[in-house]
Amino acid sequence: MKPKLIDLTVMVTRPQHQAEKLCQMISEQGAKVVRFPALAIEQVDYPSHDKIMAAFNAVEIVIFISANAVFYGMSLWQRHHSLWPTDCVTLAIGEATAQALQNYGLNDVRLPKTQY
Repeated sequence: MKPKLIDLTVMVTRPQHQAEKLCQMISEQGAKVVRFPALAIEQVDYPSHDKIMAAFNAVEIVIFISANAVFYGMSLWQRHHSLWPTDCVTLAIGEATAQALQNYGLNDVRLPKTQY
């Protein structure tokens, strides 16, 4: 099968640490890849985080909107707690986010039934 992206140049703007798989897939389709990370995703600590985490056991639903949100959110969670609340509903916006949560041992994660 002939690659579909021959003679194209594709600029990938994902953060550097998350771009490689996409760059490889684009390259395999015949395009020249230009890596141009346009943003960096970093942990931000606010004084209010301690208050939020102290009240977290009262939270009924938590929605994670990305695998990055899982990484940084669970990092914050683990600094303050050892176990995820059993009566908390955990929602993920898509498959990659759900997989990231499963990597932290959260297996009862709900996903949208249709589009993510």
